[in-house]
Amino acid sequence: MRDPRSFEALRNAPLGFVLERPSLLRRRLCALDSRREALLNVLFEVLWPRCLPVPPRPALGSSSVASSRCPRSPTTTPPPAPRPLPPRRLPDELVVMIIEWCGHVTLRMRKRTLAALCRLAKRYKAAAERVLYARVWLVAQGGYRGPSAPIYDEPGELDTLVKQPRLRALVKTVEMRIEPGATSDARVAAVLRDLPNVEYLIVGMESHYAAGLLITQSASRLRELSVEGQGRVVDRIVHLHARALSGSLKRLSLDRLGAGFSRPNTEAVSGLKALVVFEEANSAGLVAATAASRDDLVSLRLPFPKLREPYDLTHYRNFAYLELRCFNVGHAFEERAALISTIESTSALPSLSFLKLDGHAPDDTSCPGCRRVDAQLGRQARMLPLSKAIFDAIPSQIRHLSLGGSFLRADILAAYLLGPLRPPRLETLQLSDDIGRAFSEILRDGSEGSGGPFGALAGALERVGIEVTVKR
Repeated sequence: MRDPRSFEALRNAPLGFVLERPSLLRRRLCALDSRREALLNVLFEVLWPRCLPVPPRPALGSSSVASSRCPRSPTTTPPPAPRPLPPRRLPDELVVMIIEWCGHVTLRMRKRTLAALCRLAKRYKAAAERVLYARVWLVAQGGYRGPSAPIYDEPGELDTLVKQPRLRALVKTVEMRIEPGATSDARVAAVLRDLPNVEYLIVGMESHYAAGLLITQSASRLRELSVEGQGRVVDRIVHLHARALSGSLKRLSLDRLGAGFSRPNTEAVSGLKALVVFEEANSAGLVAATAASRDDLVSLRLPFPKLREPYDLTHYRNFAYLELRCFNVGHAFEERAALISTIESTSALPSLSFLKLDGHAPDDTSCPGCRRVDAQLGRQARMLPLSKAIFDAIPSQIRHLSLGGSFLRADILAAYLLGPLRPPRLETLQLSDDIGRAFSEILRDGSEGSGGPFGALAGALERVGIEVTVKR
């Protein structure tokens, strides 16, 4: 909800004060609710009335003032009508800014709105085009269709960039679904080689060759690359163009980080700051992919699906952020041991301050296979719950801890926070999903003066200054 005092201050501020300080308007707009009602209030209660022409006020003692005090005589000449002032309008940048803040509008509708503004008035065209073509979706299939045929079944942004080369410099984000045969069209190849300001590239299935044309252009400024699909797609993009990507590329996102990265004579990308793997990875692939960026990497997200070999993270000295996505952990004791060993390997990294653990795993009681494996490996493994082992392995230098999913127990977390192994400099605790709901109940019971084992938890967290956030 908006602050009434801030809203009234903006409403009553002089027009010149508002227009000469776009940052003030930006802060006021960002503070408003993103609903349609709040946006309309800004337009109709604040901005629109201030942009209407203001009639001049009659001077004191003029004939118009006198005529309002006494009846007009038949011989009195009426005063000349005031000349209408030209309307005062908002700067075009603020108009586009307001349109961009329509959070409820879908991407397709936003593009239609900006395209309509380009056709509505020349003064909106340049500002709207910068926003409209900042992110484009390039789609092409099949082979060459002829110089006048559309590149795709429906004319899209790729056709526009073919016909209007001046717009290519505005493109900063590209998401492509371009089949290899489509690059035989000279028009498509010319566009891909002439996008000098692209900073973020999302490569879909079978788009490796088209991505190579964009990556290897001489003026490439690519800072973020996201590759979807199997390992062979990654091989054809990241491995073949590692030298072109090195230096400028700072963030690499992959669906799978497999054995292809650990092949001999494979060149790695240098200068990476962040690596994100969504679905599948292994330790050898991680080592090979980050061989040239070991001292530069500060952020890492890794999946943990049925992995029995731990990741060795002891070599990343400048690590600050680690996220582990744990899926199906708990089916076997070896998988739990691999996860715990991975977390323990970060204890020697002084720069690591943010740890996020998220995922889902079955309870031991609902997994007969788990009980059989634990029985074979001994009583200690059976007695040690996964949650307690994970919390005990969290390094002491952590300042920000984020937990989600259903594979960690809230009561074990509460005991951990009250115990001696809690990181001494822990500042924030972010919780979501099942563990967040269960922990909220523990806090609520404790705040009511319950005599249970965690009755002092809320007061203890407040005394040490740990900020707890639960996402609904």
